[in-house]
Amino acid sequence: MGHGKTLNGSVSKWKNDLEKLLAHRDEFDAVYGGPGKVADGELEIFYEAACKVMAGEEMEQPLPSEPHPPIVDERDADGNLIYDCQRPHGADVPKGGFFKVNPNMTDFVYKGYHFSYDKTLK
Repeated sequence: MGHGKTLNGSVSKWKNDLEKLLAHRDEFDAVYGGPGKVADGELEIFYEAACKVMAGEEMEQPLPSEPHPPIVDERDADGNLIYDCQRPHGADVPKGGFFKVNPNMTDFVYKGYHFSYDKTLK
């Protein structure tokens, strides 16, 4: 899952789903989601973060004001930046972005992971 998660539903539903999964943690070795394998310990971090959001806690740290640089600054023969296959090339992003901006989205950072959720669906 990388460095975070954007929730498309409520935090309470996500927390309940994680509780169900963690109840069987000793029955599986790995979890795979859309972005790939969930790293060891991430499910527990996600659950802790969901509990903190539900308890009304604030972020551990503010979000950086500048976008993250590419993980690898690799360029082709013409000097164009080669993007990670899971990240869109800047020129391919439509005006206004891929997704409709939701003014109710808020952020929560916990143990270096960034979570975004709709505060009206908590």
